[in-house]
Amino acid sequence: MSDERAASSQWVKTKVSDTTLKQILTEESSKAIELLDQTAEIIGQELHSLNFTTSQIRAVFGRVRTIEQMVNVPDVDTKNGSSEESIKSKLSLPVYTELRLLRPKLAYQYGRTGGEDKRGKEKDNQKVAMGILQQVLSNAVAIVNDDAAAFQRFVSFFEAILAYHRYYGGKNS
Repeated sequence: MSDERAASSQWVKTKVSDTTLKQILTEESSKAIELLDQTAEIIGQELHSLNFTTSQIRAVFGRVRTIEQMVNVPDVDTKNGSSEESIKSKLSLPVYTELRLLRPKLAYQYGRTGGEDKRGKEKDNQKVAMGILQQVLSNAVAIVNDDAAAFQRFVSFFEAILAYHRYYGGKNS
């Protein structure tokens, strides 16, 4: 395991446990909302401190928004031609597939981050930051599974991470 990977793993284990993620994504309570807010702030602040750019986060967030659009497609009632939003408890197979495939895309993004150049330490920090984001989001995707309500909380959680990163001074590029 690389030093950056080990640093990412250690940070995630100490700051964002699976229990915390599960509570954020599966519980409907004020405590879960508060935990979502607090955890997103911790992650956003850490990503900023590691000089992770907003565009690096948005590259992944854009994919999540695309999946969200697939969830929010209205059902068409073929009997009377009307369309209405239906509240679904499970994600459709195509949506679940796209969500699940986010995990290897995150792993790929992690592999692309960093590399050799003159910036050295900054690139190492960005690798650690991408590792944190990759691990947190991959763990979250596994918890969401095919639960539509958990997916919506996942989107809110990711959006909050992005917002806090920007709040703490995250750069655009």
